[in-house]
Amino acid sequence: MPVELPPGLAFGKNAAGQPTVTGKDGKALTQVRPTLLQDAKAIAVLQNHRIAQ
Repeated sequence: MPVELPPGLAFGKNAAGQPTVTGKDGKALTQVRPTLLQDAKAIAVLQNHRIAQ
């Protein structure tokens, strides 16, 4: 599921390889929980399925 972050923010990874949102300085601002990513993917699949029907 494509996500556009506000200017100055980007996706990155921490030392453990987990996804994060980073600021302009490259420092991690927050960790993106894998469960949230899985939920977003599941929602996108369901929405695409409904559109196809």
